Amino acid sequence: MVQTLVVMYRFLTGLVLAVCVVGCGDGSSGSDGGEVFPPGPICTAFCEKGVDECQLLPFVSSEICVQGCESDLALAEDFSAECVDAFEDGFFCASQLGCPAFSDWINQEPPTRFPCRDEVLVIEVDCEL
Repeated sequence: MVQTLVVMYRFLTGLVLAVCVVGCGDGSSGSDGGEVFPPGPICTAFCEKGVDECQLLPFVSSEICVQGCESDLALAEDFSAECVDAFEDGFFCASQLGCPAFSDWINQEPPTRFPCRDEVLVIEVDCEL
């Protein structure tokens, strides 16, 4: 389970952001060679909740967070359509949480009942993690 959240939300550590360019795009390369992803509604809602509203995600802006989220969704496409759907469900679920529950989701507290746990379990199955 911990591995799933690490994989699913790896951008929370900022690792993927080194190659992401902020802004809207058509999936083309940015000026630094990183791919630019158009912001979708699920990642936008997730990042607005985590960065802007709750201030629990380590990004300077929700736009940078959205690029990491969209990058995760693009990687999920390498697995299957079901994997993409599972990732979207996970991000959507987290975006619907209040700030205390969002914090619990990030920290996986309590371990067997943290918010959106069911969605994380589906990701493990659908994305073969």
